[in-house]
Amino acid sequence: MYKRLTHIGIAVKSVEQSSELFSKLFDMNESHTEEIAEQKVKATFFKIGEGGIELLEPTSPDSAIAKFIEKRGEGVHHLSFEVDDIDAEIVRLKAEGFQMIDEKPRVGADGYRIAFLHPESTNGVLVEISQTMEKMKHTMDSAAKKIKLTVDDYSCLGETTQRIELINGEIVLPFGPDSLRERVQLLLSLQIEKYVYEHSLGIVYHFPIDVFISDTFFVRPDICFVSKERDRISDGRTMKGMPDLIVEICEQKIRGQIQTERCREYVRHGAKEYWIVFIDRREIEVHSYVSTGQETTQVFSYPQQMVTPLFRGAQFNLKVAFA
Repeated sequence: MYKRLTHIGIAVKSVEQSSELFSKLFDMNESHTEEIAEQKVKATFFKIGEGGIELLEPTSPDSAIAKFIEKRGEGVHHLSFEVDDIDAEIVRLKAEGFQMIDEKPRVGADGYRIAFLHPESTNGVLVEISQTMEKMKHTMDSAAKKIKLTVDDYSCLGETTQRIELINGEIVLPFGPDSLRERVQLLLSLQIEKYVYEHSLGIVYHFPIDVFISDTFFVRPDICFVSKERDRISDGRTMKGMPDLIVEICEQKIRGQIQTERCREYVRHGAKEYWIVFIDRREIEVHSYVSTGQETTQVFSYPQQMVTPLFRGAQFNLKVAFA
């Protein structure tokens, strides 16, 4: 069943320049911008009623959007419709004789599962069908109550930069795209990297690094640190095992979800420190297991200097991190 027209996709050479134009047209600012690495595009969204406009800028000359602009110039690229069950809809469309570009759904912007119909079968119009990950999660809830999902089940979603995690067998969508969180991630990780590099301690990784902790537990931290002693767990894109440090950036309102199951699992699998960064409070909660093996918790607030047992001698400037 088709629920709504979610957006009209427009191919542009620069989302920054086009955003200024559409901001004046709609008398509003864009809702958010994100980069979809696997599609080689940067997308900016304007929410209008139940739908919206999606501006698409190519990030590579060999991307589909770049080829579209080269051939046709800037303009309307596609129409996107939300459906209840994208897998069932693909089967129905193929049975009706429509040609699919995507035989199976893939993950697009905003965490939607998407599939495109070939314009040759839709009067020259490129049509996208989509289904929210939240809807997919709801569909899987009844099965998840009976059996826990595994990392193998998760892999069926395909490769994505969207924040999707598996916590004790249940799919979790903890955070959406947020430019403030990305800024804090960058400013904090630069400080950690500087200290780690100067003291030859190991490697610092950033989201979207994949951390596989067990068959039913998979996370994508904002930042993590792997010491030289543990470097065998990482191949540069994924980790099979627990890093020394996991950093997750969120808001205070989801503190309970973060601290209970995650904290327990991280400790059980050998994390030395776990930092929860609250962007709304400009505060970092440090859970450390370095000194005695027992958990110690410290809270550091803007504009303090933060010191932790894992990085002895280091001082992390929260005034810079939350600038």
